[in-house]
Amino acid sequence: MLKKYGIQILLVIICMSIAVKTALDAPLAINTLDIRLSITEPGDSRLFYNVGNGYNEDETVRSPIPESEGLTDLQFILPDADHFVGMRWDIIEHDRGAEVFVDRIVVNYYGGYESYQLRPESIIPMNQITDYDILDRGIEFNVKPGDIDPYLVFTQIPSSSEAPSRVWVLVKGIFWGILASLLLVVLYRLVMGYLNG
Repeated sequence: MLKKYGIQILLVIICMSIAVKTALDAPLAINTLDIRLSITEPGDSRLFYNVGNGYNEDETVRSPIPESEGLTDLQFILPDADHFVGMRWDIIEHDRGAEVFVDRIVVNYYGGYESYQLRPESIIPMNQITDYDILDRGIEFNVKPGDIDPYLVFTQIPSSSEAPSRVWVLVKGIFWGILASLLLVVLYRLVMGYLNG
């Protein structure tokens, strides 16, 4: 019997091991702000986050915007908080100006177990930003050259609910492991049936 079902049992063990390890390693303490954008002038970008103390130099994170022909992803690691009063995104920290298209802005709580996409209507352009336009998907605007900080203010940021328990994350991982195992076993049987038939 072991010889007959050995590969199938091995597939199940591999899938379950990957699922359980992934669930146990899930970074539940990490919150992020993810921005998908295209920009004509890459550079350093900075995010101020307000957890109730106003905007200040101690509550800020930086992320470089890589040079890219199309859309690129920008991620800011946020503190372990369940609510942000507001955020201020200093788009680029140089004075050359740029054309910017933002596809989406997402706040992720608990390593992505809870995600909220910010609505364009809750974003306020400030300083040096012109031709600001809300599109069917995303926003576009120009940053004028100059040394006055161009930035966007994010308001109406949803709060997170209660953090997921590690047990719930593990149960979810086991469920997906079982589902993946079943699919692989069915696929294996179909392939073997085809080869032997």
